[in-house]
Formats: sequence, structure tokens, C-alpha cells
Amino acid sequence: MTEEEFREYLALGRESRGVEFKGPGSRTDKHFFARVVRAVIGMANRRDGGVVILGVEEHAGVLNPVGLSREQLGTWNRYDHVAQALGNYTDPSVDFGVEVVHFEGDQFIVLRVAEFEEWPVLCAGEFQGQGQGRSQDVLRRGALYLRGRRSIETAEIPSLEELR
Repeated sequence: MTEEEFREYLALGRESRGVEFKGPGSRTDKHFFARVVRAVIGMANRRDGGVVILGVEEHAGVLNPVGLSREQLGTWNRYDHVAQALGNYTDPSVDFGVEVVHFEGDQFIVLRVAEFEEWPVLCAGEFQGQGQGRSQDVLRRGALYLRGRRSIETAEIPSLEELR
């Protein structure tokens, strides 16, 4: 992705069906990674796929490109490591690419996610996080995440084998 393409995504001022922003975070932060996995699965189940951009915060509807720290970037910029980590949560595996984008002195990660080839991608693992004082599912085994107009939506699938 060029700096100009990145600027165009930011100029939209919001997420779209094919673009999701996540703030800065490390792949080793389990809660952050689970939120990225959910976004990646949602993009994989969308016609033409999409992009998940890491390092852009959203506050009160305003996008703020803060970038990733050197340490955070180091956990995302090796395709093999990201593919292995995503593979623990996806069935079938996701076709994606990892790009480092430099923009106004900061660095960002762009995950370009392709549309699934034969079968929709299901969540193959679970992760519960904390939110508003209670435990909540971030990832649920067997869930089919879909990218809606403004957020990721979930369709319930009783079992992974039933879809096949």
C-alpha cells in the first residue's frame, strides 16, 4: 500500500465494509490479537476481502493515525509468525498479506485479507476478554464472523463439520 492509498483510507474518516482500523497493539497481547482475528475472519468472509489497518485509533468518530511502536511492529511484520498465530483461530486458513506502511513518520501494519476460496472461514478457537466489568466472548469456536456496514456480525454455526 502506498502512502497515498493510506491517506485515502484515512480521508474516509471512518471504517467501511472493506476497511477496519485497530489501534496500536502487539500480536502477543491476547485480547488485542483476538480482536484482530475477528476482523480478519470478517474480511475473509466478505466478497473481495478487505484490509485491517493496525495503528489507527478512533475516538468519537475521529480517526487518529498514531502508528505502532518498534516493539509492536516487530510482532506483526513477519508473515510466518502472523500466519501461524491466525491459523490457531481459523478454519480453513486465511489467505492474507502483511505490509508495513510508513506514513508521516509513523509505521502501520496493513493486513490485506483475500475472500475465502471454497468454504467460509470459521473461528476455530475461543477467547474471552473483559468488557464493562464482565467477561465477554471476543472469539467463539464455530462462529462465522461477517463484516457488516459498520461492524463485525456473527452468524451461528452449530459445528464446523456441518458447513462442509
